Amino acid sequence: MAITDSLSVPTGCGKRLEAEITAKQSAILPGMIAIFEELGIADPLMETWFFGAQLDGIFLHYMNLQEHYPLETMKDMLLSKYLTLNQQLSNEKTIKAPL
Repeated sequence: MAITDSLSVPTGCGKRLEAEITAKQSAILPGMIAIFEELGIADPLMETWFFGAQLDGIFLHYMNLQEHYPLETMKDMLLSKYLTLNQQLSNEKTIKAPL
């Protein structure tokens, strides 16, 4: 199923929109994977998809609830998760480093 199958787009625009979305994903994906590789994530590709899913959820909730959605709290929670994960992975590297 193409991404545009679930979107309401004018006839004939679906292929063009799908191509644009695919191009944007292709441009962003390698950079995100590289970030998670640098952090030492075991499966950087899956973490990239998971991170994107989290952002999608935050964006969708914010669009629906607007000022009632705790956007700053969600941002802080997401940042905290990855900062904590980064610290844990850094500590593991320090412990495993040869003397």
